[in-house]
Amino acid sequence: MTSTSVLHIRTAESSDIESIGYLAYQIWPYAYRNILSLGQLQYMLQMIYSPEAILSQMTEKGHQFLIASHDDKNIGFASFSATETTGVFKLHKLYVLPETQGTGFGKKLLDAVKEKCLQAGAHSLELTVN
Repeated sequence: MTSTSVLHIRTAESSDIESIGYLAYQIWPYAYRNILSLGQLQYMLQMIYSPEAILSQMTEKGHQFLIASHDDKNIGFASFSATETTGVFKLHKLYVLPETQGTGFGKKLLDAVKEKCLQAGAHSLELTVN
């Protein structure tokens, strides 16, 4: 994969919940292998990426998800939402498959989040890192 490849980024809908969960289950074990035990990893995935949890994030918490695809394959996702402070948004998630890391696809996904936030009136995008 090269960074010059065409990447498609679109707003996720409730019909994408399974795809988001599938991607999380592919990405998290790689991303967190050195800091979470297998038990912790499984617990967190179920807590954050079960279909019910993702639906709640979309409908109750106001998280907007974006899906990135390359060659008709979903390769990553991001989520963000407005905060209680006018003009301030929060980036909740930004993940791409391990085999696509280093291609620039994650940056393009982040750029798409920034553009969506700007269109919604944002002047700041926050991120909390654990």
